[in-house]
Amino acid sequence: MMRRPNVVILVIDTLREDYSQGLERLGDLGFVRYENAIAAAPWTLPSHVSMITGLYPSQHQIHEAYNVGLEELVNISREGMQRLGYGVLGELRDYGYETYVISANPFVSQDFGFKAMNNMLIPGRLYSLFHFRLYNVLVHEYGRDSIRTFFWVSLIVIM
Repeated sequence: MMRRPNVVILVIDTLREDYSQGLERLGDLGFVRYENAIAAAPWTLPSHVSMITGLYPSQHQIHEAYNVGLEELVNISREGMQRLGYGVLGELRDYGYETYVISANPFVSQDFGFKAMNNMLIPGRLYSLFHFRLYNVLVHEYGRDSIRTFFWVSLIVIM
């Protein structure tokens, strides 16, 4: 019986190359570094959906951020990922692999349709659904006045 290979997709979102020292050791473990990769979209959610499904945002339709509330965006993403069979996560699960998603960004979580056998959202200071919901309340209250919004978010984080 042939042993199945381990499959690891390691994504480090928005890491500047000059801060990536030490990651070259991953090559010793068989990881491949892609020098010419480009993002399918300018923000996390549609870019990660594209990586998982192999589709462009215009094809998977999970890309709305403006004029769409957070709860609606959660539903669009969750339903879209389900419709797409959860991309490579679903395919690997169907082949009997254990699948894991470990993320500090709630856009890459089960709430947004990144459904694995094991999901873990690592809580962060500004990376939680609570903080995203709070941000949406503040934007509704103050518009896109980033100074006032930053002031209120800073007070809450300090508390």
